[in-house]
Amino acid sequence: MQTKLSRRNFFEPALGMVMLIVLPGCGGGGDTSLADAAAALGATPPAATPPEATPPATTPPATTPPATTPPATTPPAATPPATTPPTATPPATTPPTIPGASSCGAQFDFNHGHVLIIQLSDLNSTTPMSYDITGTADHAHTVTFSVTELAALKAGASVTVTSTTTFAHRHVITVSCV
Repeated sequence: MQTKLSRRNFFEPALGMVMLIVLPGCGGGGDTSLADAAAALGATPPAATPPEATPPATTPPATTPPATTPPATTPPAATPPATTPPTATPPATTPPTIPGASSCGAQFDFNHGHVLIIQLSDLNSTTPMSYDITGTADHAHTVTFSVTELAALKAGASVTVTSTTTFAHRHVITVSCV
């Protein structure tokens, strides 16, 4: 047996059920009961079923650990960076020209612990002389004097040399021997 189902036959029962639910809730008919509304639409209202008894929910006692608040930390006070100006080195004075000097002195353009010591015997060298000028600084530089520069120092003249570059800087040093 084949039954032809039209849209009207399909939607009519569903529409009736919706009307049963919506109309009494809208308060749009006075004293019409749910059964009367169903009968007017040609539908049978669903049988009323008592609600199932739901046991009361039991919630286990809360076992939330106590909240721990980290100790308050006060950030250190901002201290402006120290701006120490470089130590000013007095300008080199050229000592009088004295043949047969007894000591050599060095003036650095800016100094942070470097030292240059030239032995008087080195002034007689026939080859260039190199010196490490580390001193108390935390890094090394080297300066080299040519034979001509060593002879000029021996004669009492001032000689200016430039050190090797270390940590992105170098030194200009003026040397005189007296």
